[in-house]
Amino acid sequence: MSKSCECECECEYEYEYECSRSSKQQQQRLQDIQVIEELQEEITLLQIYNEKLNGDDDYCGVSYTELLELESLLRQGFCSVEELHEKALDELRVAQATECDLMGNEWVSKTEEEDFGYHWGLGKRRRALRLKARELRLSAGDSPQEHSRDPDIRKEVIDSLKSEKERLRLWNQRMIGKEIDGMGCHELRVFSLDIQRGLGNVRNKIRRNEDYVIQVTKHANGESSFCHPLPPWPTFDSKLNGDDLCGLSYTELQELESLLLQGMASVSGEIEKMSVIESLKREKERLWLWNQRMIGEELDGMVYHELTMFHFEIGCGLTKVRQEKARIRQTNGTSPGQI
Repeated sequence: MSKSCECECECEYEYEYECSRSSKQQQQRLQDIQVIEELQEEITLLQIYNEKLNGDDDYCGVSYTELLELESLLRQGFCSVEELHEKALDELRVAQATECDLMGNEWVSKTEEEDFGYHWGLGKRRRALRLKARELRLSAGDSPQEHSRDPDIRKEVIDSLKSEKERLRLWNQRMIGKEIDGMGCHELRVFSLDIQRGLGNVRNKIRRNEDYVIQVTKHANGESSFCHPLPPWPTFDSKLNGDDLCGLSYTELQELESLLLQGMASVSGEIEKMSVIESLKREKERLWLWNQRMIGEELDGMVYHELTMFHFEIGCGLTKVRQEKARIRQTNGTSPGQI
């Protein structure tokens, strides 16, 4: 084989190798981009949920039932965190008693203040990060994102997003009283304050919704009324639809605008009222069904895992009732046969 043929074969081999290598790199890049986008979507959902738990969200579009569920989760979280905080506080006081003998009251007090200040600062940092993330998310819009062609940079981005996802997931879990084992006394105290703040915001929104429903109901029952005279226009319907506005004065247009705004507000209020009423009906039905199933009624149609869950819930309730009976019996000093 001549040298020219050998060179041609070698060039073809190098070309095929480069094409294959480029194809693999492109495929890996597309896979990395898909992972990045999926992680970003998951992080966005976690951020929104975290904002709702902390009360940073204005709860627009959140139904009454969802608000009640949020309140229930936060209330459970608060009880769990407070219970663990009391245990941690007892342990801290025991440890401080020993430290006080060795180091003195002043040193113990200073150490406690520094520890609480550290966790308080972390709480403020969490809030600042949450608000900044919300601001960036709302301002980003749908603008396309550029992804690096460097695989090392993409790997760093993926690792960073995974870390952020886990951080948000852990925050959300702790806000509802989960995954709190191992937290210190002051860390629990700060989380308890965060939960109380979020719970207060949710309850305020629930109260506003309930007040609104009361006002709308009063208006529907005729307890409050609003009368606005209609202008004497023969083609009033076409004017309301915006089809015949020629020749109207500025004052007439203002009055027409006022009427349409009033109509929009009334219709929106009626829609909101019906939405809240439907949500309350669904919530009532859900609670009724739950209570019936807790006493063994309305079980038809339940699947295995639902029955297993209710079996566990009933067992927990039964245990607590028996514990309370035993406590009362012990307090009253009576025997089981006397109760």
